[in-house]
Amino acid sequence: MKPKQMAGLAILSVSNLILNFAFQWYVVTSLGSGQQTDALFAAMIVPMIILSVVSSSLTHVLVPILSCKSGRAFEEDAWMYFYLVGFFFLLAAIVLIALDDIWIPLILPGFDDSAISLTTNIFEIQVFGIVGISLVAVLEAASHAKMKFYNVEIVKNIVGLIALLALSLNIDKYGVYAAALIMAFRPLLSVLLMLKHLGHSRPPRVDKKEIIAVWKKLKYLMAGTIYYKTDPLLDRFLLSMSTMGSITIYHIAQQIYAAGSAIVSRAIVSPLVPLLSRHAKANRWRSFRKDYLSRFLLVTGIALLGLAAIALIGQYLLELMFLHGNFDSDSVRRLWELMLLLFGTFIAGSAGQILASSFYAYGNTRTPTHIGIAGYTVGIVLKIVGFYYYGVAGVAVAASSYYVLNAILLYIFLEKRINKKIIGDAEFA
Repeated sequence: MKPKQMAGLAILSVSNLILNFAFQWYVVTSLGSGQQTDALFAAMIVPMIILSVVSSSLTHVLVPILSCKSGRAFEEDAWMYFYLVGFFFLLAAIVLIALDDIWIPLILPGFDDSAISLTTNIFEIQVFGIVGISLVAVLEAASHAKMKFYNVEIVKNIVGLIALLALSLNIDKYGVYAAALIMAFRPLLSVLLMLKHLGHSRPPRVDKKEIIAVWKKLKYLMAGTIYYKTDPLLDRFLLSMSTMGSITIYHIAQQIYAAGSAIVSRAIVSPLVPLLSRHAKANRWRSFRKDYLSRFLLVTGIALLGLAAIALIGQYLLELMFLHGNFDSDSVRRLWELMLLLFGTFIAGSAGQILASSFYAYGNTRTPTHIGIAGYTVGIVLKIVGFYYYGVAGVAVAASSYYVLNAILLYIFLEKRINKKIIGDAEFA
């Protein structure tokens, strides 16, 4: 992808992320940081984990596979994955609703009965968005495999505009329930607008050989990913025992960084994966290293500039954005402090996307999964200890610490693997 194309993709990504952020900004400035927003963001935890686990796993596994297919073969396989994924997550949504009276109180021990009841009601509105989220992941993978990155971002911008407009018209009347309902329908609308990316409609079919090949890669990645992607669940568990509004403030800080990471992923990481996959298939390992390192250094430099901006003018900018409506100055100050403490999650998380995607590009899902599991296990201990001694701030520092550890390990192991392949090719020649 040429620099101009990358710039255009970045603009679309930024526009989409601004709309997503504006949606949450509208919610917290309208409702403030309290029980309603804590319940909303706590109820989002399962859809967030599904989005994190399924979207990343399906993309990393399906893009390299579908990028090597075309025509009827591409369409048949893409539709097969669409049907299978949709059916599986529809069943998952039904099971989650049936058991929500059990698992919601368990993951939010600090919530009182009224907060648990509100969270349960909101979750039952949002839960079917899980199906949409999973199907969007398949559609994005199909689009990226065809190198059609613009189409995905255009659809997301359209849906974001519709959602923001709907929220502005309904939140005063229906409050937090309006936000929950709109959040559930956003991914379903995206599915309707992106279906054409799969090509001509194909009837359901099951290619056992193809499914088994994909599952071998996907199951290992998802099994490990499910474990360490429960990070937000641990955060909600701990923060539910802190002061009211802590979940909201922490969530907003994370979302600001998630927006930055998403820009990196869509504009820099996503276009890199098909390129690296082709290098790997042709055994061009020196080109593989050159391309991944150039993107790695670019992402790291951008992240460091972001840290400087947050430290110098971050509080002022946050006041301009959030000091409106029911979001007070104390909440703004807490948000800025958390962003400084959480910065390691952005710089190491963004760099880690490049490194992990480089493994996935040549079919290695195990190494990044092992590293993710090990890092998160350390992170669990750090977060519990940090919360015990320092509360919310301790959780934020612990999160930054284990993200940095993961990125360091990913870089070390990736370099070792590539060196072996370069040496192996030289000996073979």
